[in-house]
Formats: sequence, structure tokens, C-alpha cells
Amino acid sequence: KELGFIHPTTKKEMLFSSELPDDMSQVIEKWRKYSQFKNDV
Repeated sequence: KELGFIHPTTKKEMLFSSELPDDMSQVIEKWRKYSQFKNDV
């Protein structure tokens, strides 16, 4: 995932990228499964 912004003093673009931690990836996957089936009731 990426985060970027223009530095307020230097006006240079700042860009940071990193992989999601395993625990956050698991949370997202569980949420996707939950939201896929929540309207089936």
C-alpha cells in the first residue's frame, strides 16, 4: 500500500510504500467474507 503527500515546507512529493502486516491482511479478508454474506439472511 502507498501513502503520498506534498511536503509543506519543501513542496517535494513524499511517497511511502509498504506491505500490509499479516494481521491487517487477515482482518481485511475476514471483513470481505462477512460483507459478502451479510445480506443473504
